[in-house]
Amino acid sequence: MKLTILATVSGLLMLAHASAIPSNPQLADLMDLLEKRDFGGLQLTGCDLSKATLPKSDGPTLLPDPEPGLSLTNVVLGRGTQNYTCADNTENSTPVPQGAEAILYDVSCLAVNHPSLLHELPDVLVQLQSSVQYYLTAVFQRLSKEKVVVGHHFFTPDFSTPVFDFRITPDVKRYFSGKRDAGVPATAYASKGSPGQQYGAVDWVRLTADERAVDSKLAYRVHTAGGKAPPNCKGQEKHFEIDYATEYSTDDSIV
Repeated sequence: MKLTILATVSGLLMLAHASAIPSNPQLADLMDLLEKRDFGGLQLTGCDLSKATLPKSDGPTLLPDPEPGLSLTNVVLGRGTQNYTCADNTENSTPVPQGAEAILYDVSCLAVNHPSLLHELPDVLVQLQSSVQYYLTAVFQRLSKEKVVVGHHFFTPDFSTPVFDFRITPDVKRYFSGKRDAGVPATAYASKGSPGQQYGAVDWVRLTADERAVDSKLAYRVHTAGGKAPPNCKGQEKHFEIDYATEYSTDDSIV
C-alpha cells in the first residue's frame, strides 16, 4: 500500500490521541497544515521526479542550477541536528561547526505534486521533539510498504565532508560525498529554529560530489529551518546540538 496524505492525516490523529504522546501543540500545527489542503489519495513516496523543479530562494543571489545532462534522483526531508563545539562557555568564544546528522525521509511525490506543502514542512518539523519525530516515523512506516526513511546524513570523522548515504537496502547503491561550492542565505520567512534555539536558519547550499560518490553528482540543501549556532559560546556546553530541518535533493547523469 502506498503512503497517502489521507493515511498520513489518519496516522497523526492516532498519535494525537495516543496515551504515549500527550496533547502537543507541535502536532496540532502539523495537523492544521495538512487538513487545510485537499490531497485525495496522493502518495508521498516513490514518485517519478522528472517533473519536479529546484526551488528558488527569495534573495538577490540564487544557487547555480544543475549542469545540463543531470536530473533529480532523490528529494528528501532531513530532520536532525547541526553540531558545534566551544572552547569555553564565555562570550569571548565562537561556536565551531562540527558537521551535522539527520534522518532522510522520502518526499518525492510532494516534490512533484504539492511542492508548496513540501516547502512548508521544514518549518513545522524543526519544532517537533525527538520523541514525536520517532513516533511519526513509526506510524508512517506502518502505513506503507514503501520505505519512508531512505537514508542518513552525516559527516566524515574529521567533519570536513558531508555524506548522504542511501544504501539502507541491498538494491540501492546511491552514496553522496562532496563539498560545498555555493551558498545563499535562507529565506526571510524561514523558521529560526526550535524553542530555545531560535538563532536562525542555516544557508541554502549546493554541493559537488567527490570521487567517493556513487550515482550522485550534485546535492542541494534548500528551504532550511533552524540549525544556526548562537553568536557566542556564553552558557553553552563544550559540545552542543542545534535542531534543524530542511529539504535535500541529489542529481545524477541522465542514463
